[in-house]
Amino acid sequence: DLAPKPDKSVFRLGRKRLNADLRMVFTRQMAVLLGAGLATDAALEAVRSSGDRSGLTALASQAKADLMEGQPLSVALERAGGGFPRYYIAAVRAGETAGNTDLVFEELAQHLESLGIDKAPLSTASAYQGFMAMVLNWVRWFLM
Repeated sequence: DLAPKPDKSVFRLGRKRLNADLRMVFTRQMAVLLGAGLATDAALEAVRSSGDRSGLTALASQAKADLMEGQPLSVALERAGGGFPRYYIAAVRAGETAGNTDLVFEELAQHLESLGIDKAPLSTASAYQGFMAMVLNWVRWFLM
């Protein structure tokens, strides 16, 4: 493994891990910006300055700072503490090596979006079951 090992002492100092939805938003933004030909630092700055969500702003700021210090994007993302899974960081590292980070972010975005779509019916079904349990208890109480 030729990539420098991140300094674990800087992990998540005062930073929150991004939830799955914010990781998906960040990944899609990076895919679009890199696909449009922006340099990585410019893409991170665009995400940071969009200011939509504080978690994304903090992640993009920290990742850009590490990138400007000479760290590869994969290490910068890992250090930023966004809670990215290992496969995500490994895919970004492979994209850096191959020179097609934009394509990697596109694939990651599609993957994360498909996970979100797959989970939607499960959460809807769970909400329906909870609602039906509440109605059943209300009917039981009313009939007593």
